[in-house]
Amino acid sequence: MNAVSITSALALVAAVGCMASVAQCVEPVFRKIANNQIVYPTISRDGHVIVSPTIPWGMGVKMTDLSATVVLSPPANATTFIPTGISDDGSTIVGYGEYLGSTRPMRWRASSGTRLIIPVTFPPADFSVGYANAVSGDGAVVFGYEPGGKGFRWTQGAGATQIPVPPELPGAALTPIAASTSGDKAIGYVSSESFLWQSGSSAILPSPAGTHSQVVAMNEDGSVLVGYTSDEVNRFAGRWTASGHHSLGTLPNGLDPGTANAVSRDGKVIAGQGGPYGHLFVWTPQLGAIDLVQALICHGNVSIVGYQNWWVTSMTSDGKHIVGYASETGTNKNVPWIIDWPSCPADLNGDGVVDDADFSIFVMSYNIYLDTIGDLNYDCVTDDADFSHFVVAYNELLCP
Repeated sequence: MNAVSITSALALVAAVGCMASVAQCVEPVFRKIANNQIVYPTISRDGHVIVSPTIPWGMGVKMTDLSATVVLSPPANATTFIPTGISDDGSTIVGYGEYLGSTRPMRWRASSGTRLIIPVTFPPADFSVGYANAVSGDGAVVFGYEPGGKGFRWTQGAGATQIPVPPELPGAALTPIAASTSGDKAIGYVSSESFLWQSGSSAILPSPAGTHSQVVAMNEDGSVLVGYTSDEVNRFAGRWTASGHHSLGTLPNGLDPGTANAVSRDGKVIAGQGGPYGHLFVWTPQLGAIDLVQALICHGNVSIVGYQNWWVTSMTSDGKHIVGYASETGTNKNVPWIIDWPSCPADLNGDGVVDDADFSIFVMSYNIYLDTIGDLNYDCVTDDADFSHFVVAYNELLCP
């Protein structure tokens, strides 16, 4: 493949996105979500469904494969439905809405439409009002909270049961915000700390001395949690595993990564935002945290110039697709977007393996230097550092 044909192929990918064009995304690709009803997008783990509240505030929309859109109408006697969580395949969506003058947790299912979730009585009162924030992969388990600060776990058979607060914080308000695929784990915040609920009890997550923590997302089995720690002045993006808290470091340009908002199934792709202008970052074990906006511009995504205040909302299980929103400079108009991220960046021809064909492409890019096709660490040049990354992938052959 010559330089002209490579460039033409990459231009096609940039136009239509990586999901429909090649087995692997060759370079990072930015696309606006062309739907004026989508404002704060969340993507299902399988990547087929995006949900979002609408503006004016009050309704939700469900978009399938970036095309077909369905309005998530509230149930009878309800006036609003705000989606907050989505199952792995997008067939179940949870949220909250106004029902006969009070806010109620709700669940929408493709098979039956929106239905109210009425929690059981938690002593000393009946907390039937509240919010649903998270749902299991199959849509059968829902997590939420009531305004007084009691968190709950709900299933159709058992109804709602209260999530206990950590023993160190008796009486504190507890808010679940994310759940594992099986529904056997949940994370959220309690007072100024973060908690992990599993096996019927809640525990405070560790954080560096002098800081508080806030978890935001978890991978499918709950083995990797992401979010940030704060010293009341700055935020520092981090992750939690069985071995404790781990910082994600800093961006190459010195910007504090800030907040980690999304994580892949294996915990090896993490995305978030930070810095004074809401710069995006992506973290991998091989690269650390990189400035995603810079990487996109270097790799030809010039359409992102003119946006600021970037925010990541979620990603797919495989880490190949990241969604979020930004504001348009000058107008502050909200712009929803999706980024196709290379899960195997050394696979330069997108065939799912790293072999001699990819090496030929890499050598051509290396000889040009300023060419970014072989830029595997996203610093805008192809050099010895990229060759080191290529060798590791070449020795493994198969893409993850």
